Amino acid sequence: MKKSTESKAANVFLVLGKVVLFLILYTVVIGFLQAFGLLAMQIPFTDSDALKSLSLEQNLVLMSLTTIGMILVVLLFRKAIDRKTVKSLGFSFRNGTRSLFYGLLFAVTIIGGGTLLLYATGYISLQYAPRGLHTIGISFLLFILVALNEEIVMRGYVLGTLMGVMNKYLALFISALMFALTHIFNWNVSFLGITNIFLAGILLGAAYIYTRNLWFPISLHLFWNFFQGPVLGYAVSGTSSTGIFKIVDSGNELINGGMFGFEGSLICTLLMIPAIFIVIRYQQRKTTLAADMVMSEDRSL
Repeated sequence: MKKSTESKAANVFLVLGKVVLFLILYTVVIGFLQAFGLLAMQIPFTDSDALKSLSLEQNLVLMSLTTIGMILVVLLFRKAIDRKTVKSLGFSFRNGTRSLFYGLLFAVTIIGGGTLLLYATGYISLQYAPRGLHTIGISFLLFILVALNEEIVMRGYVLGTLMGVMNKYLALFISALMFALTHIFNWNVSFLGITNIFLAGILLGAAYIYTRNLWFPISLHLFWNFFQGPVLGYAVSGTSSTGIFKIVDSGNELINGGMFGFEGSLICTLLMIPAIFIVIRYQQRKTTLAADMVMSEDRSL
């Protein structure tokens, strides 16, 4: 028994080490590619003002390079080290359309509901600032790449790998913590903002730990960012954004999120917590019903 426990602990330690190595290599590779992109665009690495004011097209170039780096690192680990397919990260098309719809629904409900609440209570005001279809299209493409990158890395690889050696809820907690830590150097970061990013990591992974499917978190992540920034005009995780509307803060930044955006607001916290429980409870009920159906079929044979 003691040897079995020690062997399991050693396996967990090795897998954690592999996940950390994966994240380090991912950071180094995308850092190199982004540095190359900035050099090609003649933007100094140390000029924080220039980095803050990158155009949508420049951000799209950098995110495209990030996507290339992500694909290379994921392929290396998945094929050469794990000896598993990339599809097994969570790209089954079973219930894919439904999962995409639910991701959209959760994003609109949380971001839209929170914004209406902030507006009704006077903590923000909204100004109409129409944008061209070209700009909206580039923004949407940019956030597709952001969602694919972060969900394949953090939910598909990190969470999926950790679930292989530990309790799924512990794996979810660790992956969400890692996800939050990747945002600690964002512009205008706050403690509440990082707390909400952690909760977002829990919400994004809550369905994955039951389904091993990435379509819900990809959809939720995409539409969360898109409605938050290019539509409503909040900063997205601390990065300023220009939307169809413009958010004007009025009052306590703890309530409205201030310069970190909606993710830095207490309203966001209060909406995400029940959303997490709804997703987990829904998936638990689905799992129980599926198990009951299997048992019923076995008895009938």
